[in-house]
Amino acid sequence: MTRISKDMLDGEVVLSTKGDRARRSFQVTELVGADFARLVSAAKASGLPQKGEPHPALSGVRVLDVTARPTNDPSIAIVDVDYGVPSASDISSSSDGAEVSITASLITEETTRDIFGNFLRTTWTFRFSTADPGDPDGNRSIQEATLSSNIHRLEVQVPTFSVQFTRIEKSPPLALTRKFSGKVNSGAFLNESQDAWLCTISSTQQGPNEHRVVYSFTFNRRGWQAILTHTVDGVIPEDLTADGVQVKQVYSRRNFSSLGLPKI
Repeated sequence: MTRISKDMLDGEVVLSTKGDRARRSFQVTELVGADFARLVSAAKASGLPQKGEPHPALSGVRVLDVTARPTNDPSIAIVDVDYGVPSASDISSSSDGAEVSITASLITEETTRDIFGNFLRTTWTFRFSTADPGDPDGNRSIQEATLSSNIHRLEVQVPTFSVQFTRIEKSPPLALTRKFSGKVNSGAFLNESQDAWLCTISSTQQGPNEHRVVYSFTFNRRGWQAILTHTVDGVIPEDLTADGVQVKQVYSRRNFSSLGLPKI
């Protein structure tokens, strides 16, 4: 059974305007078989980075080549794993090799309900005394009353996040940008229901017929369409029925699954 000594050598890292590169070297031991077969086994040893995998520390580069070299000991080989910026020919149109990143933040929203769905209002009880007109001694009785406020509107911080898919494509995505940017998902996408994701697409040309395309999707837990709530004199009625809250479509919908992005 082959064994791997990870990152046996320091390798190298090259930061360049023509594209960053890196190399990691591994020592593979306990090789058996004919000379050529041993090198094949070394290059395919379980645990080595595979073609297309991202570098663990240098963003934007992926495994392009895996090279096995013999040593003086026939049971040992050195495997060089070379990373670089993949070209359009390195990445198929099936979305293999797309990088995925997720960012989260907090946004301010106004709410009229607590986490249990109850309206936000305050109630208080006070006591007062009243005279009993039937009592000749003029004694007074203590009464209690409970009042409640109008429904409050509070600003709360709620989490939101976006997901970015980055891949190299042969042509600028102008048509896709026009079709999908500023649109929301028409069906289930990234484990969320319709209208949950808003899309933008951007790209940077890296070379002839090589464009680094970023597909970005921003999540909204309430959905991106407009939610209109009926009010009376600026106050939401406590007995508001379901038809008092209506969703109006203000964003066009597109089938984001047709972009061929990987599932996460």
